[in-house]
Amino acid sequence: DFSREDSWAQIFVNGNNWSKEKPSEVFWEQSQISSFGRASYSYDDRYFFTGSLRYDATSRLMKDNRSQVFPAVSAGWKISSEPFFGKMGESVSLLKLRGSWGRIGNVSSVGYYANNIKFSESPWFTYFGDQAQTPVKGISLNTFLNPNLRWETTEQLDLGFDLNLFDDRFTFVMDWFRKDTKDLIEDLVISPTAGIEVAPKGNVGKVRNSGLEFAANYMDKIGNVRFNVGANFATLKNEVLDLGEVEYLAHRDDIRGFRPLRSAVGQSWYSYYLIPSDGIFKTQAEIDTYNSEHGREVSGNWTGAQMKAKPGDIRFTDVDGNGIINEDDRVFMDSYAPKYTYAFNAGFEYKGFDLSLQVQGVGGNKIFNGPKIMTNATETGWNLSKDLLNSFTFNESSNIPRVTVNDPNGNYTTLSNFFLEDGSYIRFKNLTIGYTLPANVLGKLGKEASIRIYASGENLFTITKYGGMDPEVGHMGLDGGRYPVSRVINFGLNLNF
Repeated sequence: DFSREDSWAQIFVNGNNWSKEKPSEVFWEQSQISSFGRASYSYDDRYFFTGSLRYDATSRLMKDNRSQVFPAVSAGWKISSEPFFGKMGESVSLLKLRGSWGRIGNVSSVGYYANNIKFSESPWFTYFGDQAQTPVKGISLNTFLNPNLRWETTEQLDLGFDLNLFDDRFTFVMDWFRKDTKDLIEDLVISPTAGIEVAPKGNVGKVRNSGLEFAANYMDKIGNVRFNVGANFATLKNEVLDLGEVEYLAHRDDIRGFRPLRSAVGQSWYSYYLIPSDGIFKTQAEIDTYNSEHGREVSGNWTGAQMKAKPGDIRFTDVDGNGIINEDDRVFMDSYAPKYTYAFNAGFEYKGFDLSLQVQGVGGNKIFNGPKIMTNATETGWNLSKDLLNSFTFNESSNIPRVTVNDPNGNYTTLSNFFLEDGSYIRFKNLTIGYTLPANVLGKLGKEASIRIYASGENLFTITKYGGMDPEVGHMGLDGGRYPVSRVINFGLNLNF
């Protein structure tokens, strides 16, 4: 049932007779070209130099900004190959100092046609007097073109060394890095009266990540036991250095309608920006005292900051001291980025038996526990968290607010640090145990034959204080009820002939 029978008009979106949902189609085109060259030089297995030059161009940006050149250089000095190293080489098989510097670009968050904003069709209605007339179609822009949008650039400096001891049985690596990302591509702050639905992309500020990385591994054989153990540890400091002319960026990432993320100079990129709280009101006397100390005069009468609070409700902090709990009381509270990460691995072999394991974890990060909004607020009518059985209603020493029908104090509708939790964890990531039958048992199957029986487990257990289902939530630390990683147990048999 096409409105026109012309061949060019007979496409899905022009059909008028659909028994089910009308199909849609999306198509686009883009172009990107990259070229690079690299030159390396080494002298006498002691000195090493490398330089590279990369050119990238994309159709996503305007003509004057769509291409960029990204250089990189590195150098190394293998001290263990120097003549003066002498007899130290008997125990130290490798000692190497190295450094590198380079730039790379990114436009992945830019839309395919950010350089050519097209009009969108929208219905418009005309009215004359009290009688509605036939609606007419209109066109409008849902965002603005930013002709100055350019490549986001990351510049990294790295200094480190490699150390191998005891015929390479022990290896150790250390690195210090500093990574600066400038001209970050983010949504620009626009006026609500701009008349567009989508904020245009722009280049804003500079963010620095810096830290140390360590990795060590040791392998050896004692009698019939062959083993290897390894560990790594890394630190991270994240800081916004510059945001240009804007004071802060209020990020649009939301969780259950809340937008708890904001970036500002001196803070971490994508920090939490929340109203602080100070525990739970235990008695009415505490509430009366709080309201007498934190309030304001309205028409000659004193009004406390939390007049609707009852014992068992959250005590919010009146940061600006104006006697009202509102958006002006929000403060920065850390971020989702771990301050340190670590891992441990080990493997053992003994007379056909083998065992390997891996443990990993993070620390110093925070998670916004979004499911609390849904599973703790009783007026929703949805399934509730079992944590409510330990709420103030049943346990007056609890830090979980009371069970209430309509939440008059705003325990679950106030963007506070009640939802912010420690995201640190230790996870037993993998354990594998196997046994390979000896060759004399296989008999006539051949010299290359082998039979191995094994059992393995993934994500066996996690130690964490986080109250959600899984501390690995991603999405800038906003947990919207992420399905947890599965615990997997495998039993297997490997046959080779």
